[in-house]
Amino acid sequence: MRMRSRLIVAAIVVAAVGTVASTPSPKRLLHEVEQAATRDTSPSFRVAATLVPGQFNGRTFTDGGVLFRYQLFLPRNFDPSKKWPVVVALHGSAEKGNDGVRQMGVGVGKFVRANASTYQAVVLLPQVPGEGKILDWTPSFTRLIDSVVHEVNGDPDRVYLTGFSMGGILAYDIIYRHPGKFAAVINVSAPVVIQPTPDRASRWPTSESHPAEARALGRTPIWIFQGAHDEAALATDTRHLVAALQAAHVPVKYTEYADGAHDVWDRAYQTQYLWEWLLAQHR
Repeated sequence: MRMRSRLIVAAIVVAAVGTVASTPSPKRLLHEVEQAATRDTSPSFRVAATLVPGQFNGRTFTDGGVLFRYQLFLPRNFDPSKKWPVVVALHGSAEKGNDGVRQMGVGVGKFVRANASTYQAVVLLPQVPGEGKILDWTPSFTRLIDSVVHEVNGDPDRVYLTGFSMGGILAYDIIYRHPGKFAAVINVSAPVVIQPTPDRASRWPTSESHPAEARALGRTPIWIFQGAHDEAALATDTRHLVAALQAAHVPVKYTEYADGAHDVWDRAYQTQYLWEWLLAQHR
């Protein structure tokens, strides 16, 4: 049985919504993240021979001939006989690459490292490879999630997904292709991008993609964070998405920062009661 907060009418947290900067390109974020420069493998990455509770552990996963490096956090009191909630956190374009560690320095990785002694969930931080298009990695990341949930004795009814910027685009795509897979979602500074054909040559307009994402979410709670002055993921588009989710009766919370631009993720992940809200949700 799903454990739900009351149906959440989108709480728009806007002190004084500023005017979105003029002449932004709706396609800018998708283009930038696909073209982002990456660095070579860092020698600081180490594959953990044994998983150590209370810290992130370097791990690898091979799928379709591609080696993925990821980080896996276990709570300090981790007991493998107990079912654990699992948080899957997807990073932005600046953390793309093959070093296996960059994704720990921002967003959820940064928050969990600062609160490692008390954080009570398993955390998976995959790294998007430097090559390839963002949404090409949806199948591999989905299989990685399933593998980790099985390995750590994760609770299948308490698997949570979050992403910011590029990672938010990927999160929306995973949800669209796997409805009902997650207990709750947090998305920050990201548009919905649905490219329906295998060659990804076309992209649905928001009039189609937003209702489609709402159908995929169904009764899955989602908390969306947005900067009013974001020129990469436009606030106007996100407000339209929130309206579509409300119309479809998706349990949605919405926080918009009147003084925020694109990089509001560290601020969002420190929101009071955010993690209590997330971990209280059950599929």
